[in-house]
Amino acid sequence: MVKWDDLEMSSWWDSETQEFQTFVLRLLASLPFGEEAEDAGFEPFTNALGWQEMVMVTEMLDKIQDKNDVMSLISEILYPEGLDDEE
Repeated sequence: MVKWDDLEMSSWWDSETQEFQTFVLRLLASLPFGEEAEDAGFEPFTNALGWQEMVMVTEMLDKIQDKNDVMSLISEILYPEGLDDEE
């Protein structure tokens, strides 16, 4: 079982912005069994996040190394057929 104190995030938590803390708690509220965070007032992003979706998001974030990766992923997701060079 994961323990809060075992996560690097726990040592930074108090110095993080309210927006970041809210993001984390909303993310947890979005997961199966995240009702306690939702009951505390943190609205889930969606009810469609399951374990497999979070595994996929984790894998994507883990592979991002720099801005070029971010830009490339956005482009490939939004334009899977590529951009038309004539436009």
